[in-house]
Amino acid sequence: MPNIGPLEVVIVLAILVLIVGTARLSPFAKSLGSGIREFKGAVTGHRQVGEEAPSAERQRAATDRSDQSA
Repeated sequence: MPNIGPLEVVIVLAILVLIVGTARLSPFAKSLGSGIREFKGAVTGHRQVGEEAPSAERQRAATDRSDQSA
């Protein structure tokens, strides 16, 4: 399998700028990055920052139930 060198990367980026345009390149790159991040998280099973583990949610629910019954 051939390696991708810096010249090939520059050529691909130049073609991308010609196709997408400079005004839409930033949102395009942002959406591409978030899509890759979501895919990687789904494959590895990691959660995003701000999401709690299911065990922490169960523990909080149990604590809330015990507080309500007292």
